[in-house]
Amino acid sequence: MTKEETGAAWVSWLLDAIHKIKYQKQRPNVERVAACIRQHHPQYSNETVFQHLEESVRNGLIQRHENKGNVSYKDPDSLPRGKSKGLKLSPACDLTKVFVKAVRELGEIDGSTIRAIEKFVASSYEIEFEQECELSELLRIAAKKSLSRGLVIHNAENNAFRAVIGRKGHSSSRNNKKEERERERREKKEKRREEKREKKERKLKKKQKNVSSSTEESPAKKPQVVPICTECLGTESCNPVGEAESLVSCYGCGQSVHPSCRVYSPELVHYFEQHGWTCDDCKPCIVCDESPSESEKSEDLLVCEYCDQGIHYSCLSPIPEKRPKVWNCDDCRLARGMQPNG
Repeated sequence: MTKEETGAAWVSWLLDAIHKIKYQKQRPNVERVAACIRQHHPQYSNETVFQHLEESVRNGLIQRHENKGNVSYKDPDSLPRGKSKGLKLSPACDLTKVFVKAVRELGEIDGSTIRAIEKFVASSYEIEFEQECELSELLRIAAKKSLSRGLVIHNAENNAFRAVIGRKGHSSSRNNKKEERERERREKKEKRREEKREKKERKLKKKQKNVSSSTEESPAKKPQVVPICTECLGTESCNPVGEAESLVSCYGCGQSVHPSCRVYSPELVHYFEQHGWTCDDCKPCIVCDESPSESEKSEDLLVCEYCDQGIHYSCLSPIPEKRPKVWNCDDCRLARGMQPNG
């Protein structure tokens, strides 16, 4: 048996993972603990981690906590040991500190309800009633005091409480700052979209101007048209089905293509006849304004199936995990009643 496989080493790994997950304000369940351990020991599966977790729970080295069907694991040394600390209750008792500590220790993302907090306190303390009173009522009073002091945040949707991260108090100002940052983020995003739209319009006007000037003023500068389709190697007199079909030619390099070979709609063909067409090598990215032939990025453009505009995969915001097989720009999505990308 190697040193890594000893029980003491596993307990150390598990506790380190639990502390790391708790530091990130997340619930240490089996999946998160296993993912954390696999960062350094990728050979172990979730099932193996689960077996060692349960073995450590049986040996009292790790505490297992279940709430609303969610199972999480905790370091016993970081919690009040069950039945080891006394708590004397009376109607005049102030449980604010106990309430806030319970909320912090539970660490639920959506917050903890009074019932969950009551269950946690009852399992963590040796409760002694000096006078007749209700623990739940004392916790409700403590919740109001904690809110007034800015120690917790109340979620009205599920009637749950979350602890304030960082220094105690000033929850209202923190919430205001968070809302302000969110508003600024939305404004910046809207501004970027507007700038992108204006840039697109300027490019389109410039493109139209270049096309008109190249056809009217200086036809000699227009590249020589290649009268052969780059897709099927046919000509205007013969497309893939043996019919005559006009070619559209790239105003950047002169390469040509049958619209049917690219499955272009009649509207797009009409647009190309009026404003010109660009091949995939000459087509500029709508974000960085560089074509594949100009850019240092060794990647093809994603082309919108509706308007034929292109974008680099690395220029998408946010960048998806996988390169999409079909991509549509925001303007075309909005025009068809779909949500914009991102």
